[in-house]
Order: sequence, then C-alpha cells, then structure tokens
Amino acid sequence: MQRPELKRFLERLQADPPTVVAVYDQSRTFRKPAEALEFLALMERMPQIGVALVHGRFDRSPVGEFAYTALAAAHTMERKMTAAKMRDAIRYNAAQGEMVGQVPIDYRGAKDFTVSVDERPLRQ
Repeated sequence: MQRPELKRFLERLQADPPTVVAVYDQSRTFRKPAEALEFLALMERMPQIGVALVHGRFDRSPVGEFAYTALAAAHTMERKMTAAKMRDAIRYNAAQGEMVGQVPIDYRGAKDFTVSVDERPLRQ
C-alpha cells in the first residue's frame, strides 16, 4: 500500500475499533480497487464496526459486496479517465502556445488567460 495515511487508518481501526467508520464516499476514500478490497476484508473480520457513507451505502450482503467491488473498479476507471482528459487538455493547450500551470513570479495573469510581465514594484 502506497498511501501511508490509509495504512495508519486501517492499523488504528484494528488496534482500537470504533463503533462506526464514516467516510464521504468510496471514490474519495480509496484510489485503487485493492485498497477498497482491503478495507472490505477488514470490515468482514470486524462486523461490530458500522460503516456510514455520505454518498452511497455499505452493505455486508453478497450483493452489497459485489456492488462495492464493482464500484471500486468503476471509480478507479473514472479517476484514470479524468486524469487522461486533463493531461490531454494541458498538452493541447501547451501545443497551441498557451501557458499552462501557475503564472511565474514577476508575471501577471489576466481574466482572458493572457500573461504579461508584472511592472508593479514589489511590496516591501
């Protein structure tokens, strides 16, 4: 597991089990299906812990496990497709000669996305 915060979270769940684990939604909590399935396996071993999601629900039935697993894969696909679209848009804009990324120091960005040298004196 490459996310140290998630690893610490799962370790804390085992060391001092809470009554409920509340998360926003599955797609914001786990970035890969393996992470979601590791959490699912832990919750199967700890049925006394409730799981609450702001968006969605956690169902311990066989159908719920299937839906949870399928959603984990779908969320990963959606995240990767969005990243690819963003990467492609940045490459396209750069190829068109547009500046991408942050405006450099001593330059100023305008609402029309043009960039010019900032002639204002630096504040002291």
